[in-house]
Amino acid sequence: GGVHAPIRFLQQYVMLAAKLTTKLSLASGLHYVTILREPLSRFLSEFYETYDGWEATFNTWPGVKEPCSQMLPDDLRSILNSQRGIDDIPKEQYDALFPHWIACPNNQAADRQTRALSVSPPSRRQDNSSALSSICSSLPEGDPEGRCPQLIARQTLLQFSYFGLNEERCKSEKLFEAQFGLRFGRGRGYARSANAGKGAHKVAKLSFGSLSQEQQAQVRWLNRNDLLLYTEAVAIFNQRLQLYGISDDVVCEE
Repeated sequence: GGVHAPIRFLQQYVMLAAKLTTKLSLASGLHYVTILREPLSRFLSEFYETYDGWEATFNTWPGVKEPCSQMLPDDLRSILNSQRGIDDIPKEQYDALFPHWIACPNNQAADRQTRALSVSPPSRRQDNSSALSSICSSLPEGDPEGRCPQLIARQTLLQFSYFGLNEERCKSEKLFEAQFGLRFGRGRGYARSANAGKGAHKVAKLSFGSLSQEQQAQVRWLNRNDLLLYTEAVAIFNQRLQLYGISDDVVCEE
């Protein structure tokens, strides 16, 4: 939802726009592309963007019945609610919310990339039920580890015309150019570094290495499907680089 809307919701709007346009060239030959990000750093980054998730902020699908902030003890909730935003909360105070955040059952940052690639609009869930059952048929009964969304996300990702990796900006750029026969410009504001855009908030971010072993294990568990999805995406990405003859030491122009 919000910034990271599920692909099938976006697809509905794209298909609607294609039906409404009078320019047939805009309604044909559509390509879906995306960029994946290393799950653990992405998860920690979202902690400093939104505590409740964009689904709660913008009331978008799949929705949040009880935001994580509403589950906080009164003293911590008052700290969060009394400030205008994350930038106005001292680091020590905001970081004190982290253990509660990763314990929240409605944490919207968990497995976000998997969810974005697997959630279907309510109107299409009945139509997709048989297909989803087939994709997840190899899993143990009841899917105790919640692996079905990851298998659906994998199936969806493989249908994209292109995907790149945030941590490999230059290689992703070269792969995009090779696949579509295009060249990136070097206009104002161009940024290739995976760190581009960081530091927008005054609060210094937690790093995965600074977490306790228990917290690291919990963060990994919350993002277990994203980790599996990303690992396979990296392997496929590297295979495509080889297919298009893009070397491991490729350099992009400044």
